[in-house]
Amino acid sequence: MNPYYVINGYSSTAAEKYAKENEIKFIDLNNQPADTEQTYTYINDLVAGDINLDNKIDVNDVTLLQNYSAGNVEFNDFQYKNSAVTHYITSITINNVTEIQRYLSGYIDTLEIYSVG
Repeated sequence: MNPYYVINGYSSTAAEKYAKENEIKFIDLNNQPADTEQTYTYINDLVAGDINLDNKIDVNDVTLLQNYSAGNVEFNDFQYKNSAVTHYITSITINNVTEIQRYLSGYIDTLEIYSVG
């Protein structure tokens, strides 16, 4: 189990099932006080590509975003906004995964957050 993985979701959903099957910490959003549901507070706190909200961008973010794209996990607002790293789409897709991988491999120098939806 990777201690940095956390899946935020609702009980009795595919997100909870996936977390249990893969020994990933699961946080039921129905049982969380509003102030602990997310670690970021302000829009200036956003870090493009930081999907698991640990203030760094690495393969753990890519994996979590892949799981979101596959419908296995749900994101809070900050995770969703940090995922929006491509400007030519209308939703979060595998293209966002690719953009973060390009950044991690050094193919591009920066990631930016774009509005989606």
